Amino acid sequence: MITTKEYLISSCDDFELNIKRKSKLRFLYTYDDKVEPKALLSIIAGLGEDAQKSYKEHLISSIAKHFKGQVAVLSVDYFCISLNPDQGAKPYLDERDIDIFLENCARAKFRVADDFRDKAKDFEYANLIINQISDVLDSLKARGEIADHARMSISVSFAPPNGEYQNFGVMSAIDVINALLYVKKDFGLKDLPCVLVGSSHGAYIANLAAKIAPWAIAGVIDNAAWNLKTEIFDKKLYTDAAFAL
Repeated sequence: MITTKEYLISSCDDFELNIKRKSKLRFLYTYDDKVEPKALLSIIAGLGEDAQKSYKEHLISSIAKHFKGQVAVLSVDYFCISLNPDQGAKPYLDERDIDIFLENCARAKFRVADDFRDKAKDFEYANLIINQISDVLDSLKARGEIADHARMSISVSFAPPNGEYQNFGVMSAIDVINALLYVKKDFGLKDLPCVLVGSSHGAYIANLAAKIAPWAIAGVIDNAAWNLKTEIFDKKLYTDAAFAL
């Protein structure tokens, strides 16, 4: 029977910046409790819709069923995976975002309040000013004073939940490794080969994890992008054998 277990464990701190981690590492492990797996597969989502919980749960369950339990599957909510508004990330302007905004306002000869830099720490205020400028641009276009295609670029950052931040993959990759090692120990799967499958940003995490711990990773499938001319779309090659582990 296909079974899914959820884990919430302690993982790595930020040893580079000496920051104590506030969040726990959450991951799912799906396996057939009647079949001894021959390989351990870790699906590493990117930062888009593939990071949604329901999607990941369905995906790992489908993979385990497809391989009739011979492949056990992990889905790891690595550090800062929720860097997406749909996953709870909140928009804000950091100092560089504010610099870009003020530079572009000056270039367009839009005057903003002298205390904008301080007030913009409240994103509701910043968003109000941004919308007002958007209305001005629409009015100028309607009067034919600027071209219809005219745009003013701005930069907005996102803060993920749980006190996390963008670590550029190091802690994320270590999370994947820790999840693999934890499951191996918990289920007595010491000698089981591990394969990482990463999509988009997840592919970067997969390759980084393999670089950090090559002894623990048997292979990486990098699904960062598809080339429509690639042979993987040839039905003659698209068989179970192409996924042999």
